[in-house]
Amino acid sequence: MEIFWCPPQAWWVKLNEDGCSLGNLGRTRARGIICDEQDIVVFSYRKFLGRKTNFEAVFLELIFGLEWAKELDLWKVWVECDFVAVAFLVSLKVVPWFVRQTWSSLQFYLSFIEWTVSLYREANPLANFLSKSTSRLEVSSKMVVLPPSMQAELLHDAQRRPKFHVSL
Repeated sequence: MEIFWCPPQAWWVKLNEDGCSLGNLGRTRARGIICDEQDIVVFSYRKFLGRKTNFEAVFLELIFGLEWAKELDLWKVWVECDFVAVAFLVSLKVVPWFVRQTWSSLQFYLSFIEWTVSLYREANPLANFLSKSTSRLEVSSKMVVLPPSMQAELLHDAQRRPKFHVSL
């Protein structure tokens, strides 16, 4: 199956986010990359979270991404995550206990912007790179400098070239 990274519509940004744990409990990280409708990276970040589960990492990543969107004063945000449970729970406006307080603090912002969450796994190599490097290095940073291989991935997406998903 051909998979394409789709840019957001005009005036929107896309937040591709990924959170994961090396082990379950394990060293956990969150990362995100925000691109505009012209495939230009507006912002990127990675955050080391300590020892957490995969579910905690992914949900915390969603919260961090929305907090950055608020900090950057973004008003049309398309979030793509790679964890079905997170996309489903957010669509129902249900969040787990460990993010409930932060989620509540975001509600005023979220009520005034346009935003959506969708599921997208296969074409998210930049997010995966940032996550893995964060777990290995155990560092947090914003505006991460991407290596040439990841710059090539950005170019690949900008040229609307497909990636492929093979299922047997």
